[in-house]
Amino acid sequence: MKKTLTSFGFFLSTTLACAYFVSCNFRKDYTNEIRKIDSLAVLVDSSLAALKSVTYASYNADSALKNLLYIQENYNGTMPRLMAKALDQYGMMRKDMVSVGEFSQTLSYQLDTAKKQALDLRQALSEGATHDSKDNKITEDYVKGAIIAEEGHLSDLLNSAKKCVDKSTSMQALYHQMTPQVRMWTDSIPQKMEK
Repeated sequence: MKKTLTSFGFFLSTTLACAYFVSCNFRKDYTNEIRKIDSLAVLVDSSLAALKSVTYASYNADSALKNLLYIQENYNGTMPRLMAKALDQYGMMRKDMVSVGEFSQTLSYQLDTAKKQALDLRQALSEGATHDSKDNKITEDYVKGAIIAEEGHLSDLLNSAKKCVDKSTSMQALYHQMTPQVRMWTDSIPQKMEK
């Protein structure tokens, strides 16, 4: 009987020890958090594609500058008031196009960096890592905080990207509206001949 109790005690202590080790090493399921990160990554990719169109559209600023420089260098006499006002607006539009193009490149870099950070967290969660790349212990509270921070940061960047794309779209419409008139003026001005 004593041998049975000893065996039972050994079995019970072994079972409890195994249960303790399993519970300590139990990995939290972060499937929902990984899905959130995947959704954010898709939104970032969409915004990055839209920002590329802003960068390409900003190349029209070079064409606008050439038109303005040609008129400035070759126009003789007093410029009609409406023409001067239109060319001033065209020049301001060109400066805005350059600024928006530069801002879109900055946003693209920031979005790409934020996406990489989110994907690093995703990888750590999917692999069941105990610490992130900065040696922070991965706990439920850490993951909640990290997800909220990533969502907030990416949300701000995505809103800025949308505003940038919208501004670029409206400037492109203005560019296409004004350029035929400016080109007509450019074509009507004879080029000065160098002596």
